Amino acid sequence: MVKYLLCNDGSDSSEKAADQLKELVQSSDTVYILNCYLPPTEFASDGFSFSPADDVDGLSLIEDYKEDYITEKDRRKWRSGESNNLCKAKLCSSKRIHEDQLVSEVVQSEDPSEYIIDFAKKKEINIIVMGTRSLGTFSRMLMGSVSEQVFHNAPCTVMIVK
Repeated sequence: MVKYLLCNDGSDSSEKAADQLKELVQSSDTVYILNCYLPPTEFASDGFSFSPADDVDGLSLIEDYKEDYITEKDRRKWRSGESNNLCKAKLCSSKRIHEDQLVSEVVQSEDPSEYIIDFAKKKEINIIVMGTRSLGTFSRMLMGSVSEQVFHNAPCTVMIVK
């Protein structure tokens, strides 16, 4: 029996990760779906304090960060539960996977990568499957890539789907 962890942030890359995972899961396996997001305050531009010296374009970096990290469409999908349900539906579309094999959890975390790694340790996950967002330079510099941090620090195999 293999324990998989599907990391879902509501993005298209998370949906692609679910598509890939459904090809791997067998009837004896368990899939944890971790819907992990930054708290909403992290997306508000008033939560940032930059001076013009920080950026030639002033506030454009803040807008780039917000656009790079998460889109409004992604936030709406997450709030409505649509993203979690979509991942479940994709996984259950495989004849080998039944809904009782799926365990789902929604979490807001200041540090999604740390939460994912801790979750994988506690649940003794064998394989983490996650998408990657192609973050812009500023976003990567500010917070790093969650998938990159998980890849380098997870206690198990990590499959990153582009």
